[in-house]
Amino acid sequence: MKTFVLVLLAFLWTGSVQTQSIWGSESKERQVKTTPASSQKSERRESMKKFVLVLLMSLWTGIEQPRPAWGSEFKAREAKIAQYKRWLDTVGPKGSQYWVRLDARKRPHRLYLGEGFYRADHQSQERFVDTFSSYLAGHPEKFMLIDLMDAETNKWVGEYGFGGFKLYPKSAPAAETVGKSNP
Repeated sequence: MKTFVLVLLAFLWTGSVQTQSIWGSESKERQVKTTPASSQKSERRESMKKFVLVLLMSLWTGIEQPRPAWGSEFKAREAKIAQYKRWLDTVGPKGSQYWVRLDARKRPHRLYLGEGFYRADHQSQERFVDTFSSYLAGHPEKFMLIDLMDAETNKWVGEYGFGGFKLYPKSAPAAETVGKSNP
């Protein structure tokens, strides 16, 4: 942008400023032949020079305004993620046992849920999974895909993805035994 302003300045300056000859005789002849019309032209040139100079200075100072500090945004994100980590530790394996372990070897991550998760209401479960997903993504406004697994049976019990939080319905034990008893 600075280059554009400099080119514009050079263009306007050369277009509005008239160079005088090296020889003094021509300049004296011009001064002698001054008429009211030519004095108006020179006044107009002088006012145009001032206008162009003021315009370019205002453009120049407008371009060089200070940029907002982006470093504070990163610190705010780090603080929010640290807050998520502290809360997740309280509901983790040593706390309320919402989760027992995390398998991050594959994508999506597999989060193994404990007894505390099943005892919580649906809203608390959703908040927990949402917070865990943001923590894994490393950004408070972004999310990581998670498969929810039961820690005891190692079976899928839900997921957190593009469709949001979803728990699969538990299959009835009677339906499983009926299917197995028929040959």
